[in-house]
Amino acid sequence: MMFATLHLTLLADGDRPANLSIGESREALLRLGRPITIGGTPAADIHIVAPSVGRRVVEVVLQSDDVWVLDLGSGGGSRLDSEGQITDRPRCRLPSDSTLWIGRVAFRVEIRTPS
Repeated sequence: MMFATLHLTLLADGDRPANLSIGESREALLRLGRPITIGGTPAADIHIVAPSVGRRVVEVVLQSDDVWVLDLGSGGGSRLDSEGQITDRPRCRLPSDSTLWIGRVAFRVEIRTPS
């Protein structure tokens, strides 16, 4: 797989960002081996405006046939809830249908691949 789309939908749990409403989504194109960032800086590929969100919270990268999330050590941190298994400050595979917490902001994850 050479590319995929990361699709994040804001959940009702947690903080409400100033730049998103519940149910609203953000997307980023993932290219093989090129990480994207999620965080509070306007330079982030997915920009989230909330007090609990650090400037650069996680990187997401497509490697071979898997998408990975890598916590960057920001103050607000990150958490992944996948099938009831919770990982704080994840450095692991990012599956579709999981919940990714950026600071105290919760997103439903969908990885879209070309058909």
